[in-house]
Amino acid sequence: MCFNVKSSMCSERTKHLWYKYYGLFIRMYITSQQSYLSHINTRQTSFEACFDNKRKSLI
Repeated sequence: MCFNVKSSMCSERTKHLWYKYYGLFIRMYITSQQSYLSHINTRQTSFEACFDNKRKSLI
């Protein structure tokens, strides 16, 4: 009986830790994706600006 209570407490604690680290991992993944997307957007806009400058110099 005592062992059952202990093991259930342990599993609850493990579940809590698992959720904690899983949430942390997801948050890190989302922030890395967002920074990657913003990096792509800035590269794209700088490329477009460069292209516009070249086009203006040709005209």
